[in-house]
Amino acid sequence: MLGMPKVQARVPGEVTLEWSDVSDVYCAWFNAEQESGAALRAWYAASPAARPAGYAAYRAALDREEAAARELHRLWRRAR
Repeated sequence: MLGMPKVQARVPGEVTLEWSDVSDVYCAWFNAEQESGAALRAWYAASPAARPAGYAAYRAALDREEAAARELHRLWRRAR
């Protein structure tokens, strides 16, 4: 990130995490969460004929959010 100092966190096993690693993963999860919320609202607002497609779009967005959350959790566990 521009303007961000290069902060490193030392974790067991001499693994080093850069601030940008954490920030990028958090931003990916946050964006996926926002997209899944928007997809959920669109599904609720869809006409009856469009609901199956709206549900499919919501499930796809939710899958992306869950994948991003797993990656964030994995990184968090490394930093503990």
